[in-house]
Order: sequence, then C-alpha cells, then structure tokens
Amino acid sequence: MTMKIRLPLCQWLRLHLAAVLWAALLLPAQAQTSLTNGLVAHYPFNGNANDASGNGNHGQVNGANLTSGVLGQPNTAYDFTGADDILVPHAASLSFAQNQAVTFSIWLQPSTTGITHAFGKRSSLALCNYQMRGVSGVYTFEGDPYLGGITEPTALPNGTWTHVACTWDGTMARIYRNGTLTATQIGALATPLG
Repeated sequence: MTMKIRLPLCQWLRLHLAAVLWAALLLPAQAQTSLTNGLVAHYPFNGNANDASGNGNHGQVNGANLTSGVLGQPNTAYDFTGADDILVPHAASLSFAQNQAVTFSIWLQPSTTGITHAFGKRSSLALCNYQMRGVSGVYTFEGDPYLGGITEPTALPNGTWTHVACTWDGTMARIYRNGTLTATQIGALATPLG
C-alpha cells in the first residue's frame, strides 16, 4: 500500500505555504541556527507543488488551480473548489514518532464554513497519521481524529489570509494564529504520527 501526504481535500479553500515556513515544516523544538536545519518539506507554490527543501517530497496537483497568494503575487497559492487536492507520495522523511517534535506551518484563506482538510498524512480515508482539518471554520490539528486533538478556539475569518502553525513536542500540542499562541493541550496527539 502506498501512503500519501494529502494537501487539501477542501471545499473552497485557498492554500499558500509561506516561502520560509511550510505545512510540513519540521524543526526540532529547540532554537535553530537556520530555518532549513531539520526541514523536511517546503512548498513555496511558485507555479507548481514542488518541494523546495531539497528532499524531493514533490506534490502532484489534482484539479486545484494556481492563484495569487498572501502578498498578491500570481501563481503562489492554490485554490481548491471541491474534490481537488495535492498528493505527496509517502517518504520516510514525512513519518514522525509520537515523541518527535514537529511543526507544521501553513497560510490559509478560507472562503467557506463547510468541512475542509488543510493537510494531512493518511494510509486510507479512515486511517490518519496526522492532519489539520476544519469544520465551520474552526481548525483542529490531530494525530488521530477518533482520539482527539487540539482545536482553535474560534473560526478563521473567511476571505482573509491567516497564518497557522501547529506544533507537537512529544508531550504538548500548540496552535499559533498569526504568531499568537491560541491553544495548548497536553497529550493531544494520542497516536504515533508515522
């Protein structure tokens, strides 16, 4: 069975992964001398879904359309209008142990309050390793949707670019919105992230 990272299967969601940080940006919890130290994948969406980290975790775009991103530059974000997604094939570098510190960083511009899937790794539709999903504009970062996760306290604003960073240090999960800590939870990711 081939496991894939799935970048959004969303309904009306624009996604932009910042030029420095990314939706699967992995950095150990301690201070870094460089943002590329420990970087596993980085998607600047500069006309494609190629991984700029040098690790070859390139995405395959399925139906999503390039659009303007956070700074208004054309072809630096993807617009998802239904069953669109970007698939990244499984790689060992995208699997994490439950006690491994990771950070996922993403820019979102929701345009609906329906159900959205911002990013995640799954071995099937039912089995989730990690994901960030939204329901009615409120986003949850989780290791397994059936065992809980950490949820933003309020919905993301529709039509506005918002930066969201989700961190896991092996014990505690945190969500940051536009650089401000908005939620913490101990033991929030109950299953291995592999």
